[in-house]
Amino acid sequence: MFEQFFGLSENPFSLTPDPRFIFASRSHDEALAHLKYWLEHKEGFALVTGEVGTGKTTALFRLIDGLERRYEIAFLTNSTLSPVDLLEEICRKFGLDVEPGTSKPALLQKLETYLQRQVDRGNGSLLIIDEAQNFEQPLLEEVRLLSNIARPGGPPMLQIALIGQPELERKLGLPELRQLKQRIGVHYRIEPLSADETIKYIHHRVGVAGGYPRVLFPPETVSLLFQKTFGLPREINQVGSQALLGAYVEDSTTVRPEHIHGAIKEMNFTSVLEGVGAVSAPRGAPIPAIVSEPASRAVPEPITRPAPVTEPRLVPEPRPVPVVVPPPTIVPVATARRAPAAVPRPAAPTSGFNSLPPLSAPRVDTPPNEGRARLARIGLYVGAIAILATAGYLF
Repeated sequence: MFEQFFGLSENPFSLTPDPRFIFASRSHDEALAHLKYWLEHKEGFALVTGEVGTGKTTALFRLIDGLERRYEIAFLTNSTLSPVDLLEEICRKFGLDVEPGTSKPALLQKLETYLQRQVDRGNGSLLIIDEAQNFEQPLLEEVRLLSNIARPGGPPMLQIALIGQPELERKLGLPELRQLKQRIGVHYRIEPLSADETIKYIHHRVGVAGGYPRVLFPPETVSLLFQKTFGLPREINQVGSQALLGAYVEDSTTVRPEHIHGAIKEMNFTSVLEGVGAVSAPRGAPIPAIVSEPASRAVPEPITRPAPVTEPRLVPEPRPVPVVVPPPTIVPVATARRAPAAVPRPAAPTSGFNSLPPLSAPRVDTPPNEGRARLARIGLYVGAIAILATAGYLF
């Protein structure tokens, strides 16, 4: 509808596979090299994984188109088959007649006869299973058993390529499928286009369609398209085609960034890589600028701080003032002595010497003159007691 308006011979972003529009990215070239090794060395299994729309199947058919040797190919996508149905489907894909109700052993024999005939003719046989991540474990085990079809001491007569999304890698990591994983001779994961490859990809497709790429898709538009699709070819085609329609409706001969935004809104488009955690940046992608986080994320919620506590001022303790002690003077005993606290006075003697209270030891910290006076008084007290005892007043 819009092709003539833009001077195009056809829609450059058609989703219909066309070898003329195939763009050889670095990842596709590396996948091609791995698959060539797989075919030449007659390995049993090849595993090709990648996100939706990275061109996994396209890479495999690009390999097959360039082969000199003739291969018969069975392409399988139905993941709801039983083991017997699987064998029937494979036989039919190779062009074999299968009678309804044929037993599993008979199907295996028919397939093996066909594969031997292909080897005798110098041809190869390939089984390509697309969207293999949808196959359940029992079905994948049946596929593994097909690699046992081989001549004694020879390579497998049927080479099998498993194509799927990254979930297939995790499924093959299950202990139940370890035997299948051990038979995989080649594994390659196709990555999305880099920023530079996205430019070349768009220019290639627009050029094949007869347009002027740099006029139709200026740099700022291509940059936005890469940001929104993460370099996934299928998503580039989807958004690019819708953006062309938006520009056509506005009579714009250039697809501007607002047309990309409009296409995304109309399609309710979200990339399969949007929001995927820990997505590695595609090769060659520019390092994103550091963008300040929103205030709601960058600044933590305010915390109510307690009122500031005023540190008490450190007031130096008063320095002790030396006390001048006057020289000791002789004072009356009643004034100088301090009665010990909480010590009851001894009761008056009642009868006999044994009832007298024990004498307190003299204080060692009393002045010398006072001590001598006290001793004198004690001596008088003892002497008086002795006289009274002699006179018979106490005993």
